[in-house]
Amino acid sequence: MIEIKFEESKKRTFKLYKKERDSRGKSFDNIIDSSSVDLSEVISQQITAIDGDNDPEMVHFLDNQDPEYRFNIIRIGCTFRTKKDEHFSKAWISVPMHFKENPTEKPLVWSLTPENVAEDVKAKDSIKISSELKFLKGEVSHEESTTSKDFFITSFREGKGSPMWEFEKTNNISINGSYACYIIIRTKKSDHIKGKVEIKTVLKEKTYIIFNKEKEMEAIPFLEFEIKPIVTN
Repeated sequence: MIEIKFEESKKRTFKLYKKERDSRGKSFDNIIDSSSVDLSEVISQQITAIDGDNDPEMVHFLDNQDPEYRFNIIRIGCTFRTKKDEHFSKAWISVPMHFKENPTEKPLVWSLTPENVAEDVKAKDSIKISSELKFLKGEVSHEESTTSKDFFITSFREGKGSPMWEFEKTNNISINGSYACYIIIRTKKSDHIKGKVEIKTVLKEKTYIIFNKEKEMEAIPFLEFEIKPIVTN
């Protein structure tokens, strides 16, 4: 087991918009001056045997991998900011990725976290992974649940190149503050990976004491990133 630490990355604030139609039925994007979402610049770094100096099992695992391949860990940081009398009832963070040379092909998602979590899990600046480069169960939360149906965060698409996390407000937890999602991908060293982070939310704006208006919105625009190939002589 090793612990990988990440430095603070630059944040960008994104307004929210709602797709609407005018009197002639033409679609347009109506930007909402209300709650917003911050996205941190995506951090990606290769995991090497140097990272596993204190873990002989990890060094052994990496040494036995095909030398043409590499593992990269990706960190996605997101902050939900709500204004007075508003709250996010749902939110989705999607990270579609593809090979630059072949956009229809997607990289292998080796591991991702958080998975199915039933409690609040605020962002940290480090993450622990196992000797086989899998995220540890419960690492991002005090106790990870596999039986509760009232999940706060649910993950999807491990093994595919478009992982996604769904956040859902519960009776005890609000979608507010900073969160971090992590992905480990396995690709060839010669591969050039392109990806983006997309946010979709459902915002409930309390307009009257007994009336809630629900609006489905997206962050605008999305945040792009890339993992460049390793050039060898």
